[in-house]
Amino acid sequence: MEKKLNKNSYYDFSKELIVIADDFYLAYNKCKKIEESYHDEFDRICYPMPNVPILVLGAFTCELYLKYLLGEEIKDHNLKTLFKKLNKKLQTNIEVQLIKKMVNYIYKDFESLLETIENCFTNFRYIFEDDKTYDGFNLSLIIFENLLPILYNIAHKKN
Repeated sequence: MEKKLNKNSYYDFSKELIVIADDFYLAYNKCKKIEESYHDEFDRICYPMPNVPILVLGAFTCELYLKYLLGEEIKDHNLKTLFKKLNKKLQTNIEVQLIKKMVNYIYKDFESLLETIENCFTNFRYIFEDDKTYDGFNLSLIIFENLLPILYNIAHKKN
């Protein structure tokens, strides 16, 4: 069921998709400045300033893990759309784990969390070209901080 990507002279795409997702997850973790993040009195992760590269890496890493879990190549960056294509059991598993981890944060429901991050990759990869504001920036960082370990663990249990 492993899906391999097309070859490219800049990257070894003979690797399985999960390996590529893991590479981006590693880059995401290295870009996070752990010493700058802190936990407030409610044990919520806080960042002193927004970091666009972390957000883009987080969104793309999430996309790769979702595509790996789907087991098919889909040309879509919308995280909500990809999530909704997962089987219901897997959707519920991810939702329950994320809600449990996000219990100390203010949010409406799981659907609103998905809507917050659904277009992060496309909205932020060329942020310098647009003059729009985005009010879900910090919440998106927090969602990826909690969601990516869940997706990593689920993807590696699938192996």
